[in-house]
Amino acid sequence: MAVKAGYKQTEVGVIPEDWGVKSLGEIGESIIGLTYSPKNVHYDGILVLRSSNVQEEQLRFEDNVFVQMEIPGKLFVKSRDILICVRNGSRELIGKCAQINKQAEGMVFGAFMTVFSIISIKRGKRKRTEAY
Repeated sequence: MAVKAGYKQTEVGVIPEDWGVKSLGEIGESIIGLTYSPKNVHYDGILVLRSSNVQEEQLRFEDNVFVQMEIPGKLFVKSRDILICVRNGSRELIGKCAQINKQAEGMVFGAFMTVFSIISIKRGKRKRTEAY
C-alpha cells in the first residue's frame, strides 16, 4: 500500500513527514504519587488528587482529601502534566486520566496515581517544564 504524499511509514504506522517518533521516556518522566497515613489527613491543607478527582477525563473537586505533611517538590503537579490512575481495587478505574490545569497547580497526587510530566533537555540536564 502506497503512503500518501506528505506522510511517511514508521514503526508506529503512517505519520506526517515532519513528525518524529520518540518513546515516552525520551520526552517525559513518570512520577509515582504521595504515600500518606490517616494521621496526615486534615480538613484543610494540601489537596491530594486521587482517582475520584478524575471524572470523564476532567478534574473534579467534589470528593477531596487534604494532608498536612512534608511533601517532596516533585509531587506538586504542574499545568499540562497528565494524571493517571495506575493502581486501584477496581480494575475499571485503571487508566483513568486527566490533564492538569491551572486550577490544580500546587496540588499533589496520591500513591495510586502517576503523573506523566514533559521534560526538556537544557545543558545536558533533564528538568520538568510547562512548555511543550
